[in-house]
Amino acid sequence: MNAKKNKKSRRVSKILEHLEGTLIADLRSLKVCASTPREQNSGLGALNYTLFLVGLIGCETLGRYVCGADLDLDKKARNRTPDVGGYINRFIEQYFPNRDQYKLISKILSDYLRHILVHGFAPRKDGYPFDLHLVISKQGKDLPPLALEKHNRLVIKLDGISFINKILKAFEKIKSESLTNTQLASKIIAAEDYCKNLSPPKEVTNQFIASYPKLKKSS
Repeated sequence: MNAKKNKKSRRVSKILEHLEGTLIADLRSLKVCASTPREQNSGLGALNYTLFLVGLIGCETLGRYVCGADLDLDKKARNRTPDVGGYINRFIEQYFPNRDQYKLISKILSDYLRHILVHGFAPRKDGYPFDLHLVISKQGKDLPPLALEKHNRLVIKLDGISFINKILKAFEKIKSESLTNTQLASKIIAAEDYCKNLSPPKEVTNQFIASYPKLKKSS
């Protein structure tokens, strides 16, 4: 029994180490870059949109692990596409601090902000009675979501540094809980197994096979 438990523990540790060396490391790097002062008119972006885009991807990834990929498995059973926003919502609800203000807007983040960043790389300025302002706090300070009114529009100002910090702290909480929470450990492994068994679409496989020798010649 102990041998089986230790094997599961080692596997979970390996999964989380991989996530820390990839997703979490990239989030930390983005945070450092975004916090570095830039000269005006340098032509360099503030990374405010990028922080939220990658941060939401991080929430989706970690949410899939802590939920055991249950939305994907349900999709497979019902032959439909899962709503990845569900993973984002549940991750924020479960692993952001109690009474955290981001929990009040988790649906806005998962369904609205995710969509406009992926498809337009900017909050929309028309068609909605509200707007989102994505900012980077100065000196790396955490700024909570702030409601205000600007140009007769209702606005929520969101700080990228604060959002990334919440995700990084949540990941540390997952690491800590996975040591003693056997149910969480089982869900992490279940999600890993699901991802490992995924097959790429036939069109992707065909294109890879066709393009590989051509790209090999040019390298």
